[in-house]
Formats: sequence, C-alpha cells, structure tokens
Amino acid sequence: EMAARRDFIPVKWLSIQVVDLARRLIRYKHSGGVTTGMDVEWSFVDEGDRVTAVIVHEWDPPWPLPALVRRPIAFLAGELFIKVVADRTLRHIKRHAELPGESS
Repeated sequence: EMAARRDFIPVKWLSIQVVDLARRLIRYKHSGGVTTGMDVEWSFVDEGDRVTAVIVHEWDPPWPLPALVRRPIAFLAGELFIKVVADRTLRHIKRHAELPGESS
C-alpha cells in the first residue's frame, strides 16, 4: 500500500512494483484504489554529473462512465493529484540524494 497527501487530502493506492536494475526502470501497476489500472514507469538516465528521472503515467480508468466523462475526470485527477504527488516525491528523493556527506 502506498500513500501521500495532497495538501490536506490523504490519498492511498495499492500497486505492484517491478524493479529492472539493468534498464534502470521502476514500474508500478496500480491494483487498488481510485487509480486502479494505472501503469507508471520511472526511468533514470545518467547525464554526466547528474541523473534525470522521468515519470510516465498511463491511465484510462475502468470506471463505468462514458469515455467523454471518464477521461476529463482522469485528466483533472492527474493534474491535481498524481502530478503533484509525483513532483513532490521526486523533490524529496533529490533533496535526500544531495545531502552533503551522505553516501548510498
């Protein structure tokens, strides 16, 4: 189970995580919660003295609504919740990765 906060709103979901070290990927398949069915891929690319992380979310919710209604709701959820949580997560990882004197 994973969880985060969007300001004062708690969000939770279940996901299956697969780590591919050789390809420097982390994949998530959301298997529970509002985001069920979402596929997420985190990729990491060395760029000399830095690493770029890219997160891709693919989601067409399996909600029993017409696509004309379902897709705009999913878009808003992506902009207001998913993107915000992912950006905060990346900033948090970056802050901890750059701590002076810390090694991994």
